[in-house]
Amino acid sequence: TKMRWGVLGCANIAKKNIRAILEAQNASTVESETLEFKAIASRSLLKGQQFVQSLCSIGLLSEEIKNSITIYGSYDELIADPQIDAIYIPLPSILHVQWATKVAESGKHLLVDKPTAINCAELLDILFSCQMHGVVFLDGVMFMHHERLQLLRRKLCDPFCGPIKRVVTNFSFNGTVGDFLSTDIRTKYDCDPLGALGDLGWYCIRLGIIAFNKGLDETVFSAPSSLVTMWPVYVIAKCNNWNSERVPLDCEATVLFSSTPYIAGKSPADLPTEQFNDQVLQMHCSFLLPFRQSFEICSVGNGNGFGDKIFRCNDFVIPRNQHESSFEVETFHSSGALVDCDTRVISTVQSHHVQSQLSQESNMFITFSKLVQQKVFPTSSSSSAERYWKVISLLTQLTVDSCMVSMENDGRITPIDTSVVNSFFG
Repeated sequence: TKMRWGVLGCANIAKKNIRAILEAQNASTVESETLEFKAIASRSLLKGQQFVQSLCSIGLLSEEIKNSITIYGSYDELIADPQIDAIYIPLPSILHVQWATKVAESGKHLLVDKPTAINCAELLDILFSCQMHGVVFLDGVMFMHHERLQLLRRKLCDPFCGPIKRVVTNFSFNGTVGDFLSTDIRTKYDCDPLGALGDLGWYCIRLGIIAFNKGLDETVFSAPSSLVTMWPVYVIAKCNNWNSERVPLDCEATVLFSSTPYIAGKSPADLPTEQFNDQVLQMHCSFLLPFRQSFEICSVGNGNGFGDKIFRCNDFVIPRNQHESSFEVETFHSSGALVDCDTRVISTVQSHHVQSQLSQESNMFITFSKLVQQKVFPTSSSSSAERYWKVISLLTQLTVDSCMVSMENDGRITPIDTSVVNSFFG
């Protein structure tokens, strides 16, 4: 049975994901054969028609596919279409809760672009609606579905890799060129009030959560309390540049992780010092700086044959090459990094390369298709996979929320109350 996709809105990012659906649709895999792009909706029929024509002009749509697509002049018409099984939502985040819940109530599965909502309360409304109507939810974080991330996880879980102590992530691009800062919805409070934090910081925070919970994936997930081993507990965040609408354009944050989730009423002083300072994510995101998208993950050896390791990648969000990507691991000898009277560094640097048949965006839609198939034909692991993706989204949203609170209060240390994660899954 084919999963027939509709796209709710004509945002620029929709082009990338329509391309992904079409790429997956034409791939020679069992899962991809279930995907089909069938409809798109805009706020006006003319705008929808112009958008589809633009897809043809860049060679994304053939005349045959164009003629098979239904174009709607309102979002409600697409949601009401009985020929559509799943909907991708690339709308401004301020509209996500309104339209995502409508999609769920119609019985259609939904993939929501990040940030999933402007705060956790709205994300919970979306998740409750999905749960009530038995539909699948997934957020649009593409790098999560790349084969490279799966390899990185395996390397982080290697018995010769020590505990993760620090993760540093950066994602930025230069929006000062052209009219981005004055016209783009990501800089408008009434469209995307989270600004650079929601658009770029979401990826940085997600990578930190994944790195500190290196053994956690959809194949082993059961209850959050049993398998989330490192919880984000406090954040100190600073906005370096607000625009006139009070949207963050450049911000940074230090997120503290602990094996024990935050308990309401406790202060940082209540945490043991070694627990509080041991595991830290430092992230920076910006619309004002050159394009960069890097991570550095530091693991500490034990001095008994297990050396320190640093995992590095400089294109973790959008690979430079769709079909071949890599990351590197620098390993230091357990006796130390310096030799020859401290005049030379000695280490081993190994690059790990990954070949990919499809783009990470196409893999995301194939992952989604598998989740729906598991929903329709449940197995013992079906609920685990679906629960995993919801928990990861919640943890990311909760951390983003606390970053905003901290930034609005001049960098005040702010707790990340993750109790809602366990209570949601009961």
